Amino acid sequence: MWLSLRRLKAEGKEGVELGQYVYEIYNHDVELRVSKAGVNLLLTKWMKELEKIFYGNIVAYDAALLPEATRVELTEVIWRNIFSDDGTSKPDAAALRTIKKLCFLGTSCSPHCRIAHLI
Repeated sequence: MWLSLRRLKAEGKEGVELGQYVYEIYNHDVELRVSKAGVNLLLTKWMKELEKIFYGNIVAYDAALLPEATRVELTEVIWRNIFSDDGTSKPDAAALRTIKKLCFLGTSCSPHCRIAHLI
């Protein structure tokens, strides 16, 4: 989702608006799936927490792509936010290779994307 939103943002105002629409559809779909699973109790509170986590992840990914970011930062952020249960475990060599390959897949998203320089 983050790569899609980042790519759309590069398209200017229309891309940002489309990204917001796509994110709203994504959130609605998550709500429906959770509701169908029978988890109706505190759904609104849970969705707000999920949204907070999502935006926190976006901030972390964007920070890892800043010019002053090191090569390791993006790998660490991806590991912590996607693969690690509580953020305390460290990736092994195979996981690091996988993360680097995932980063490489994102290099075609925009000519301004720094991911290619970080791997």
